Amino acid sequence: MLRAGAWVATDPTLQFATDGKVVPKTSAVSMAFSGGGTGALLTGVKDGRTLSLTWDKALPKPTLAANVATYTNVLPDVDLQLKAEVEGFSQLLVVKTAAAARHPDLATLKFKLGTVGLSVSADPATGMPSAVNPAGQKVFTASAPMMWDSTTTGAPAPAGSAGAGALAAGEGAAGAPSDVFLMPSGAKEAQMPTTVAGDTLEIKPDQALLTAAGTKYPVYIDPSVVWGDRQNWSWAYRSWPNNSYWNTKEDVRVGYESDTNGLSRSFFQLNTANIKGVQVSKSTFRIRETWSWSCTPTPVELWSTGPISSATTWNRQPGKGTKLDTVTAAKGRAECAAGELEFDATAVARESAAKGWNSVTLGLYASNESDRYQWKRFDPKTMTLETEYNNPPATPSGLGTRPTTGCAFGGAIGNTTVSLYANITDSDAGALSAQFQVFRGDAMVADEWIPALRDRVSTVVIPDAKLPSGNYTWRVRAYDQSLYSGWSETCSFSVDRDRPSKAPRISSTDFPDGSRGWPATTGKARTPGSFTLSANGVSDVVWYGYHTDWDPEVKSVPRLVSGLSAIIKLTPPGAGPHFVYAVSQDKAGNRSDTTAHLFYAGRSAARDQAGDLNGDGNSDIWSNDSFGSLLTYAGQGNSKFSTTNGGAKFGTPRTTGSGGVRTATTTWSPWKPTRSRRPTGCGPTPTTASVASGRTAAERSRWPARTTRQAAAPTGTTTGREPPRSSTPVISTVTADRTCW
Repeated sequence: MLRAGAWVATDPTLQFATDGKVVPKTSAVSMAFSGGGTGALLTGVKDGRTLSLTWDKALPKPTLAANVATYTNVLPDVDLQLKAEVEGFSQLLVVKTAAAARHPDLATLKFKLGTVGLSVSADPATGMPSAVNPAGQKVFTASAPMMWDSTTTGAPAPAGSAGAGALAAGEGAAGAPSDVFLMPSGAKEAQMPTTVAGDTLEIKPDQALLTAAGTKYPVYIDPSVVWGDRQNWSWAYRSWPNNSYWNTKEDVRVGYESDTNGLSRSFFQLNTANIKGVQVSKSTFRIRETWSWSCTPTPVELWSTGPISSATTWNRQPGKGTKLDTVTAAKGRAECAAGELEFDATAVARESAAKGWNSVTLGLYASNESDRYQWKRFDPKTMTLETEYNNPPATPSGLGTRPTTGCAFGGAIGNTTVSLYANITDSDAGALSAQFQVFRGDAMVADEWIPALRDRVSTVVIPDAKLPSGNYTWRVRAYDQSLYSGWSETCSFSVDRDRPSKAPRISSTDFPDGSRGWPATTGKARTPGSFTLSANGVSDVVWYGYHTDWDPEVKSVPRLVSGLSAIIKLTPPGAGPHFVYAVSQDKAGNRSDTTAHLFYAGRSAARDQAGDLNGDGNSDIWSNDSFGSLLTYAGQGNSKFSTTNGGAKFGTPRTTGSGGVRTATTTWSPWKPTRSRRPTGCGPTPTTASVASGRTAAERSRWPARTTRQAAAPTGTTTGREPPRSSTPVISTVTADRTCW
């Protein structure tokens, strides 16, 4: 059991606590016995509810032996014993002599009841005391109180049996267990009437048995208060057809007992709530046989039965169901020691699992109920139902795709590799696998198996070749090498591997195209202008991205109606040439090639300030790098300088020709070529774009050209130590097999 955060073994051995009470070392329930004097004889606490019994006289200090506390001479020659068990307790009055049996206090035994959170009353079906909580659940119950004397019997074996000689020699020896809390075979017995009167429990011992001339002392009186809400059992006894032996602390009996002409059957209720829905491979019912008539093996049968309750008696037995197993054995004598019997209960365990029962009830019957040699006794506290089973894995959950789409409504995925994932779990440990199936219409296009870990997300990559452009559905299930889970919900997605066939078009009436030189009419620097981004005939464009030579941050125009244009506002910061770059994207995330719009901004009426190198009204910085190149860093107007927009590197002269003539040239690419696919949105079609030189060093570092070819110098280009000043920039051709963000 768990105590103070650590697992410890149960041990009902009694000891004195610091407050003088007697308690077990470790038990599954809370209990305390009197340490002597007045006060409660015993106290039990279950689920926060308390029941106590108090003897009406002061008690002596008990002597402790293992798990038994003995209070000597509570009446003359009458001892009171309390026994602690792992999950409960037992009480016993031991009447040692005939003189003691005539004590007037033994006419009616009275125990004062104390409760917290409980209501004690007589069970209407059995008349036995029952303590229930406010919800009506039984916390403490009492089976029919019994008393018995010390008469025992040693029964002969059938003629010709293997143990006949040994038993004949030992006839008359005790054949029942030595525990005084258990009634021995052959004992004279009687049931005691019990009533609850207010806060007093009254038990009337049978005076005929107590004082008869043939009674053998000691006589044992068992008040029999037990825990409720547990694995339950009941013994049905023909000699007392209306008596309930619900959860009796005595051994239960099976078969015909010739000494008393009694016939017994025993029933056991076992919890099966934890195997609901599992696959049962094997189930074994075990119980300890404590006594048999002889050492000659005889059969006992295990049956499924109807439910039992505290109202179960011989006259109210459960219905008999299906015979499950027969075991032939003999245990519980000196020559054949007590031991465990095992019955195959697989059939009823499977039925319970399939039908979702919370419990099953089993019954033990003698095969021949008129054969005294089949009479047996069993210890009900040892009963177990051991079931080997396997839970199927849980249906996978948390389904998704990468790139992300919604399961129920799907979504478009571009020209990229598709991954599917789901959370796989199983209540049992063991190896797991996940099976992913992908369908296009009714045709399965992928059936992928991957190893899976319990309570982890499993991801499978679907080969591109299996997912051309189209609409798809998919599902997944788990497998534990024995059982499959149910199929998951069905999810959907679509694949579009065709990127926009044309780059978008950029146009502006405020700052018209300047690819053929400075337009006759154009806007002024630091004056806003409108630019139109259009799909260029591509029907499924839903997004544009753009940036400029003075602001490299990509901005977007989202949520377009397919194929429509968008108007953006831009303000060139300074006079001279400028660029606007744009890319389009379809609903699947595929991006087009990049287009560039060269335009010129005229000088504004206001003169540039000192230190303003690019005409944007902010002070800039010039600096040399370690290679001697002249760099410029654009001021942002907030005491910061842009290293992305700034750092423009002027062309470094290089020597060409035999005369050592140097020509200043600059080449660059506005977009970084790459082969990666979505989300970078590259396309498969090689493109060639013509753009003007003049970008900054930082831009060249960010987007190096894949290949470059120097174009012929335009008219007016000269050779010499210094490049000419010209209003027309040098043109470079940039070729890339993919253009991407």
